[in-house]
Amino acid sequence: MLTKEIQAGLEQWAARVDDTLRRAREAGPAEKASRIRYAAQRRREAFKYLVMACGSLRSWPGREQIGDKGVLAAHRILLAMDGPEIRRVLPLVTAAADRRRIPARFLAEATDTLCVTEQRPQVYGTVTGHPIADEARVDALRAVLGLPPLAPRPSLQESSPARKPRPDEPKSTELAVVEGLLRGLPAVGPLPHTVRPTAAAHATRGRGSG
Repeated sequence: MLTKEIQAGLEQWAARVDDTLRRAREAGPAEKASRIRYAAQRRREAFKYLVMACGSLRSWPGREQIGDKGVLAAHRILLAMDGPEIRRVLPLVTAAADRRRIPARFLAEATDTLCVTEQRPQVYGTVTGHPIADEARVDALRAVLGLPPLAPRPSLQESSPARKPRPDEPKSTELAVVEGLLRGLPAVGPLPHTVRPTAAAHATRGRGSG
């Protein structure tokens, strides 16, 4: 896949996931169950596309490949996933954040979302109303990622300025993760031709300062 195609695909799948989650939230009692099942199906398809994008790029999608909008779309898809999916790709997200190919805040949010889905205290305090594992050290942990102390944070849309990525080739550990994800992955269906704009998927989980 070409990088422009990947960016467009990620943006479309992110919007589709947002839309189906919104419809599930707003559904009445008679439609609730079917809307939830449909949203789950769309999320699975979006994750398959995200994994295939990682395979094509040989890494987690970075700014230098698909731009800030594409990186944000990949992040929105990730935050809508369940714990097992997040855990599978978290090594790639970690490597991308370490190389400054994505905002470090995205790694913090992915980590905390994983903690929430696994019903564990969060690490970085990016999810409103969820316990923090070590409140005494949370600001120090955030500082390791270059994040400010806990305080009201800007919108997810206001991603930090792009930095020139390090000219590193993907490490063998990253490639091993990508290959493991791609192995036996079912084919992804065609992209939706029409997608209704919605709020970002991360809004489905309360997000606080980060």
